[in-house]
Amino acid sequence: MEQIWDILNEPLVIVALAGLLLYALNRLYAKVPIAKKFEGAVIQAIREAERRIPDDTTNSSKAKLDTALQYVLKVIEKYEGRKPTRDESRQVLNAIEAKHTEMEAGGNLKR
Repeated sequence: MEQIWDILNEPLVIVALAGLLLYALNRLYAKVPIAKKFEGAVIQAIREAERRIPDDTTNSSKAKLDTALQYVLKVIEKYEGRKPTRDESRQVLNAIEAKHTEMEAGGNLKR
């Protein structure tokens, strides 16, 4: 038992275990949905769209949704260095709709 403990306390083993832990955490972080990763941008986009597009505009809901989506997709492109895939765009669209409903229900959509 003492030999195992001595082996585990070797600097090389400690570095290897730390490297494995960092690798595992990096893989876990990479699996975070893109909409969750850019949730702040989603909230900002919803607020800007609500502020810029009046409610009496024709198809105001669609215009607001499109404005918010375009904003978030630009932010993703800027920070990820690539255009979002179709699947990621759908995830963002669903996140915008869900977050808008949540913000509206909570009374957080003030003009």
